Amino acid sequence: MPRNNGLWNWVVLVVTVGGYVPLVIGGLHHHSEINLAAYSLWAIAMAMAFGSAFYMKYDTWRLALGFFIGNVTMIILGLSVGGYTFNLGKSETLSLYTIVAALSIWGAIGTVTKKWNNRLLLFGAIASDVISFYPQLMQYLKPHERPTSMLLVGWTFWALGAAISFIFVEKFFTKLMMSKEEYMRTFDKPSKNIASILEESAFSFENFALITITMWVMAR
Repeated sequence: MPRNNGLWNWVVLVVTVGGYVPLVIGGLHHHSEINLAAYSLWAIAMAMAFGSAFYMKYDTWRLALGFFIGNVTMIILGLSVGGYTFNLGKSETLSLYTIVAALSIWGAIGTVTKKWNNRLLLFGAIASDVISFYPQLMQYLKPHERPTSMLLVGWTFWALGAAISFIFVEKFFTKLMMSKEEYMRTFDKPSKNIASILEESAFSFENFALITITMWVMAR
């Protein structure tokens, strides 16, 4: 059995980047909707997730790359059209500190030991991403106008991209159900470690869970 289905790899990228189309449309009509500070932080966090996952050969790098491309697109759009905002709220500030801490610890340990622990970058990116969902959840837990259909379409694309990555690209459930021998043979691993399987899919699971929860809060 091949490790990955090439079609699903492309689907993850296309669907995830496609989720930014409603944001691009909104940004073209209302430039102030582009918070350059937030998109810059997300781009850095996604670059960390992409680079670390790619280096460790975790298939979730494709999902991270899709988010990175989308965030960079929003940054370029904001700089091109002007009129963008640059707001660092409490959540964004904490997210920034998390990114700086992860990069600093990673760099310090790597410099001293000459061993670069990419798990620090991956989980730093995940922690920063989790923090970034807080203000949106708080906003929609209060009385609010119903989100536009375009916004919900974009978030649906992101949730779908994360689900496709989790199930079809990273093959999380397939890995769990495989025998030890079949798993080792198929994925060229020295052993079957449940913790490692969870780690490989932590980024996509985190995104699917938080995006789905946020959408439910939005639409209720």
